[in-house]
Amino acid sequence: MTATIDSIQQSEPLVLKVEGSFDAPAAWRIRELLGGLECGARATIDLRQAMRIEDSALALLVPELACTNGPVVSLVGLAVHHWRMLRYLGVRAERPS
Repeated sequence: MTATIDSIQQSEPLVLKVEGSFDAPAAWRIRELLGGLECGARATIDLRQAMRIEDSALALLVPELACTNGPVVSLVGLAVHHWRMLRYLGVRAERPS
């Protein structure tokens, strides 16, 4: 079962809350939502309620996460493994404290 993605925007940042299994269809949906944002806009992808995060789905977000002329995207709810994987794939992402 693919994830449910709730979009919450009270101003900035746009918060995308993911529940369920974060898989390829969910990643493509998030890419679509991020693609509609202006350069420099802020967005947060909240994966704390995701039951499962597929590595391949996270890898699908790399172009948006590594983009320097698009929205500024932060992630919450990832395991250490996922942060390492993102760094290995060239994303300059830092784990929140």
